Amino acid sequence: MAQAANGSLPPLPDVQGERTAVVRRQTKETSVEVRLNIDGTGICVANTPVGFLNHMLDQIASHGLFDVYVNAQGDTWIDDHHTVEDIALAFGTALSQALKDRKVGVRRRCPAARRRGAWRRSMRRRPPTSRPLAAPPLQPRPSALLP
Repeated sequence: MAQAANGSLPPLPDVQGERTAVVRRQTKETSVEVRLNIDGTGICVANTPVGFLNHMLDQIASHGLFDVYVNAQGDTWIDDHHTVEDIALAFGTALSQALKDRKVGVRRRCPAARRRGAWRRSMRRRPPTSRPLAAPPLQPRPSALLP
């Protein structure tokens, strides 16, 4: 987690675009700021004291093509729970605000779906197989196991 010389977290860049949100959450235990652009490119800058959470935020950004910027400090000397919880609440609020009226949602093209379609078309052109399938014999079951 990068910290500025005065011990505070570095400022986050501005998020640009129509479907963006900035959420700040301050509690007794934590201080969280989330900036989100759901029409982004997969950039993630996560400055949290929880390494695994940084990794998961990076995965959300890269697989969802969101730009995610998170600064968080919390009472991790006691437990990570409050920090993770407040980041999740701020992230969910930012996602809700960025989606605005929710009529459009988050739409992404899935290249894997196109590959599956090509595979199905390829399989339709092939002749059926005539190999017998060997299945193991059925074992008798006690009647107590039947419904």
